[in-house]
Amino acid sequence: MPAPGRESLLLVGALGVLSVGAIVLSLLTAPPIAEQQLHVGASATAGVGSFVMDLTNTVTTRPVLPRGVPQVQSSRVHFVYQSPDRIDETLQAGNNQTVRVICIGNLRYERTAQGRWVQLPNGPSGAVSTCASAVSTVVLVPADAAAAGTGVVRHGETSNALYTYDLAPLDLATVDRVLFGATPTVIASHAFDATIDKEFMVSQTFTAAAGRQTDRIAVRYSRLGTAPAVEPPPSSALRAGAG
Repeated sequence: MPAPGRESLLLVGALGVLSVGAIVLSLLTAPPIAEQQLHVGASATAGVGSFVMDLTNTVTTRPVLPRGVPQVQSSRVHFVYQSPDRIDETLQAGNNQTVRVICIGNLRYERTAQGRWVQLPNGPSGAVSTCASAVSTVVLVPADAAAAGTGVVRHGETSNALYTYDLAPLDLATVDRVLFGATPTVIASHAFDATIDKEFMVSQTFTAAAGRQTDRIAVRYSRLGTAPAVEPPPSSALRAGAG
């Protein structure tokens, strides 16, 4: 006959072994720490609710002749985003042409240079507004890409560190389509990185190369959670008869 309490001691011991085993299994199957840090920081930026995002797109074309001069073209896009469906976008092309678009729900307004605002045709009504769709398919694409990064490597050991990463095929196809306007089969090589400052991702770089051309998109985030309000233009600023 076993001594009194023997069964309970065995049970406690077995539970202890199972608990240790669960911890070990969790550690073995958890993503690497660098990948966790990148995913958490990128997701925090994407989910903060509002931010200012500045994209600088620099396209460099190498010359055919050895002594030729590379051609460099650049454009900039400034976004003010407020969840769930407010966007204030300003595009400045290389020819100094400036276009500003405000998108709120299904309402859209456009102004070129210093001209008057024009109300564009409303987007189709549906379960998801036109601007909410633009948020998920354009504005949040850079942050969502980093939040899904694979093969992550951290460079630096401070609270402000650079992370390089790769993308799975579906995520890569989305980035190439939205940011580079191409398909992965057209692009010969990619490079992606992001900077995490404390708990948020504050910048990213997307680089694609094909033939003699390299396209580099630098992304910077600011005003995380404190972006200025996105409001429609005042009616007095709208062009007469627009709408």
